[in-house]
Amino acid sequence: MQKSELSFIGRDDASSGIVLYDLFHYMSSGIIICHVKNQGRHIHDYIITGIGNSEQMLKGEKRSASIGRCLGEVCPEFNDPQILSHLGKAVANGRTSKFRKNMENSANWCEFQLFLLASRELAIVYEDITDQVLGETRLRASEEKYRTLIENMSEVVYTLDSAAKITYISPNIHKLSGYSAAQILGREFTDFVHPEDLAGRLPNFVQALTGRAVRTEYRMLTSDRRTVWVSTNAAPVWQNGKITGIQGILTDITARKQTE
Repeated sequence: MQKSELSFIGRDDASSGIVLYDLFHYMSSGIIICHVKNQGRHIHDYIITGIGNSEQMLKGEKRSASIGRCLGEVCPEFNDPQILSHLGKAVANGRTSKFRKNMENSANWCEFQLFLLASRELAIVYEDITDQVLGETRLRASEEKYRTLIENMSEVVYTLDSAAKITYISPNIHKLSGYSAAQILGREFTDFVHPEDLAGRLPNFVQALTGRAVRTEYRMLTSDRRTVWVSTNAAPVWQNGKITGIQGILTDITARKQTE
């Protein structure tokens, strides 16, 4: 960014201009500078003294016409009590703060950063983060859908790290084993294998860690020391080009085994 690109309308003192330029040199966000009266208790206490970069908050106002006017008059979004509360706290505490807000009567989201300058003016840096928030919302919805799908499966989904410790197991393990997921997490999977079936389990685990999918059958011990037969299909987990563990599905095959 060239220095000329960061033009602050309304600034007439060189020292403040240098401070603002140094502070926001690498920022492409919208910037509003306000003189604060009466400790900033009311929106009318914030008088615009400078505006730079983005004009997304100005609602068609020219930057030069906004100087000397009340912040809430030029940018109605700042009349929101929640935003005003953040402004007041920044003035009172003198500390930089950051928050995000769904703008009233709009589907848009903005992220705000507040800086109290040495001149006791408040610098308000804002950026439209609507696309980011929508992406986060879609991701949460996708994760929730995936979680609901897993929790309603008859099969049990699990992951193990490279030390054979259980790092995730779906809640329906309780129906199969009598153990809650919390009782199982962090333990080695072999803790739940029937002693007579232990011999082949670790070699199968090592095989999966080499990058090959593995399908095995063995007996699992429940919390009340009953035995259930399970089959497991496991495959390696890759992260940054390396295998960091395995993931798989446990299926209860006790009924089939009893008829064989």
